[in-house]
Amino acid sequence: MAFKADELVFAVEPFWIDTGGGDRFIEKGETVRGNDPAARRAPQFFAAAGSTTAEVLARRNAIVAASIAAEVESDQKLREEQRKREPEIPLERRLRVKQGFRMGFGGRNFAEGEIVDREDAAVKPIVAAHSGYFEIPGRPLP
Repeated sequence: MAFKADELVFAVEPFWIDTGGGDRFIEKGETVRGNDPAARRAPQFFAAAGSTTAEVLARRNAIVAASIAAEVESDQKLREEQRKREPEIPLERRLRVKQGFRMGFGGRNFAEGEIVDREDAAVKPIVAAHSGYFEIPGRPLP
């Protein structure tokens, strides 16, 4: 949606933008003219002055939906890359960390709920020494 050059518009959400002349932070509610570089480059973050509450909420909801969609896509790509790099641990070798802990100052961190391989050379002695921190996770039904 493009705005008229002299039209007053306001930001419905705060955001950073490269306006072509450097980065700029736009505060929520900041009012600019329609020909402002920020309003021209990111019109989805602005609503016309005098917009109804419903119109403003619709703009905000679109921003939130786009943000969530981008996060989901990014997460899916990350998980796919991890699957390619890290082979799946066979069910019979999986252990789940019951309570998160760290092995000494600067040592390996085990996060609560993390799945580890009981046969991994780096994990096996830790499991033997601290078995109370690990459990066998539930298995899917066949």
